[in-house]
Amino acid sequence: MKKLMVVLLSAVLALGILAGCGGESKPTGVPEDFSFAIAWNPYGDSTYDSATGVLIKQLVADPVADYTTELKLSGAQLKEIWEILSALDLDGYPDMLQPQNPSNPGPWLNLTVRQGEKERSVYCLDLDAYRSSGEAGRTYAEAGEKIVEILTTTKEWQALPDYQEMYW
Repeated sequence: MKKLMVVLLSAVLALGILAGCGGESKPTGVPEDFSFAIAWNPYGDSTYDSATGVLIKQLVADPVADYTTELKLSGAQLKEIWEILSALDLDGYPDMLQPQNPSNPGPWLNLTVRQGEKERSVYCLDLDAYRSSGEAGRTYAEAGEKIVEILTTTKEWQALPDYQEMYW
């Protein structure tokens, strides 16, 4: 009887390990080869890349390692970001968004979407000025802000220290 229990427990454990080894799949509706990167704040000081999971609260902090963590988004978070970026349609924007009257330094926003071999980035030097330039500016700004909100409300972000350098 003990041998049977050991065999059964071993089988259950092995199945659990094998099920976990399949890797995380993307949620329904999100392409398997989708990833994105975002940089925000003045000078793009805060960054996240979903392909690597690296989240940096402040690039200019010393030591930057204290402001760096790994963030693996949940399926729901990734799906929400996919929907935001799909609705934004970065292909309809120029590579560089140059507002007419930028403030220095304004909040930056760089959005990059990757799918397969295709990569598309749209970069804005002054999000506040661009937001006021029309509907496309507001849409781009709101998309970036929604993604930043998703990232900055995670426990991983909250565990990082306060900003070392404040620009505003």
